[in-house]
Amino acid sequence: MSDRMFPEFDFDAPDEHRLYCRDIATAMVERHGLPYDEAVAIIRRHWSWQDHYGEHNWLIFHEEPENWADHLFRLQQDPDFWIDRDPLPRRD
Repeated sequence: MSDRMFPEFDFDAPDEHRLYCRDIATAMVERHGLPYDEAVAIIRRHWSWQDHYGEHNWLIFHEEPENWADHLFRLQQDPDFWIDRDPLPRRD
């Protein structure tokens, strides 16, 4: 891996994954006006723990970078984004 190519994404991942993260950060800058460093911090917070070599790593890369840029931005604005606020009624 080329740490020198992608120093901002210092987690263990193939270069193509880091390049994808760079594309997402760039989209966050362009679409939401975030500073690049902040966009990088958001991505690192969400994906640095991800297994970039495991069998499910494709899950990150099944969307366009712009989609992830929007999703991560919204998630950053609303930390409860994934919490089900209206639970389904129980079926007893």
